[in-house]
Amino acid sequence: MGRNHCSRCSGICIKFFANVSPSKALLTRDYALGIIEVAKVNNAFCNSLSIENCFPPFKSELPTFNLKIEEVERLAEVCGGKDIFHSASSEWGDFGKYSIPGKVDVFLTSQLDSPAPISFEERKKLFIENIIKPFGERVTALNEFEKVNLLINLLPFSAFHEESEEEKRLETEKNEKLKHLETLLNEFEISKLHNEYLNEQRNDEFEKLDVQQCRLWITKRAYELGWNSKLFNNDGYGTSHNRHENDLERIGKKYQRIALDELQARLADNYWELQGWPEKPCIYKYSHQNFRRDYEPTILPLKEQVKTQNTNSWMTAPNIELPNVAEKDLKAWPFKENPTLFFEQNFLKVDESGNSWFTLYEYNSDKQRYKEPNVGEHGLRFEEFRFLYCVFVEKNEKMNFINSLKSQNKIDGHSFRPVEFTDGPYLLEAFWRSTWESGKFSENLFHNDKSIEFAIPATRYLWESHLDKSLPEGFTIHMPQKWLAEELNLSISKSDISKWVDKDNNVVFQSMDNTDDRTAVLINQDILSSYSNKFNIEPVWLMISERSAFPNGSNSHFCGRRSEGIAWLEEGNWKTFKWNRDTKR
Repeated sequence: MGRNHCSRCSGICIKFFANVSPSKALLTRDYALGIIEVAKVNNAFCNSLSIENCFPPFKSELPTFNLKIEEVERLAEVCGGKDIFHSASSEWGDFGKYSIPGKVDVFLTSQLDSPAPISFEERKKLFIENIIKPFGERVTALNEFEKVNLLINLLPFSAFHEESEEEKRLETEKNEKLKHLETLLNEFEISKLHNEYLNEQRNDEFEKLDVQQCRLWITKRAYELGWNSKLFNNDGYGTSHNRHENDLERIGKKYQRIALDELQARLADNYWELQGWPEKPCIYKYSHQNFRRDYEPTILPLKEQVKTQNTNSWMTAPNIELPNVAEKDLKAWPFKENPTLFFEQNFLKVDESGNSWFTLYEYNSDKQRYKEPNVGEHGLRFEEFRFLYCVFVEKNEKMNFINSLKSQNKIDGHSFRPVEFTDGPYLLEAFWRSTWESGKFSENLFHNDKSIEFAIPATRYLWESHLDKSLPEGFTIHMPQKWLAEELNLSISKSDISKWVDKDNNVVFQSMDNTDDRTAVLINQDILSSYSNKFNIEPVWLMISERSAFPNGSNSHFCGRRSEGIAWLEEGNWKTFKWNRDTKR
């Protein structure tokens, strides 16, 4: 990356982001900013330019609301067609119901030139903290009011329909308690009591923009952009009536999409939006926030490459392969083997060159179905699978973590599987762009009112097929977490995206994702050992395995063995806890 990229970057920075007022299209802005950011990372950004001017929010006009549906409908009639109006102007249209709400209902009524808004629940807490708690008499009055309010809420449901004497009595008492509380407050405090503490009319924690006004704005804007029946006669008359596979989308629908994108850009430049979970007010930065992206441009040259690489069976060895089992022996089959025997050996793999690799995650399975299943049954005959997990804990917490899991005598695999990033950051934004974010010790194991932090070193990237028709099966691959890649100074291999290499191009981390029944994520043994010492962590490995039989393809005859285990290293030797749970019939 050199002068040519620097020249392109300068052109984008100067022309596209001129006067801090780029095109009102979030994805277009995002792509342009991406070019500039990757140039910055690769030292190809011209230092004479200001990169700060390329980040949102930008200078765009506030959208004008207070629209009336009759006015928008008259505009549709003037333009000679109501398809856009019927599609976008209300929740009864496809665009108004399915496309608009999810894109705009994250924006709040608070503008960016005001402080970040506070949730209703937080306002309630502040009201108690600042207005009630400093005065004992107010605390008592509020508690008495809440006691009566609780009794009303506990009344049988039928009482609300019969207007019982008990309900009337409690409502009267509640009003008296409220009036008494109000006598202890001044006029301003009474206003806050009703608006911030007793406000039960709200449906959300924050005040959001009116979605219906957004629908009308988009409809009006789509017509203003130039659609009319003279330019687009017979608009939308395709050859298919399938809603999902229509071969000719209305031109008017494209105007709707442009208008929606413009509205989102204007809202992002001017209003706070909710992001994350739990939701909190933030300033818009990238298009992956709130799932605004559709097609995935970074994997198009690479999707076939992954299917043909890393198919080596050593990565998941020993692989599960079901034997031939007679029907009369099916119920006994799950108990013929004990998966906990020497299960720790599955965590260390050796490649064709004799190099050793630790498993960070593995899924391995095989199953057999009945050729002609009974009606109403699932038809599965028998199966075996295993999951292997690796987590990092701080050295001084290792045995607390292990003993906590042992005492529960149950491992929940969902708590330890690789962290998923679905339809968010692009694959090849890893990890030079902050669209990828992850915390290290962000997971917790809870037991007996105690919490032990642990880290999951692998992540699963997933792009779903419905967003991108060039990916009919979607796309998934396992990767190191961002913090792990940064601490080990790893980057994606230029020749194989299933591998991550160090600065000397040595493979440190690799994955296999090309089959439905086998997945593996591995890290070089020596690298993990040195990493553990440097960062004062201990890897702990977990196993979940099941051997299940379903005679006649029915759950009613199920027999199975669930095996679980914990493994760790002490002075180079494996230590384990393990157990089985059998279901026999």
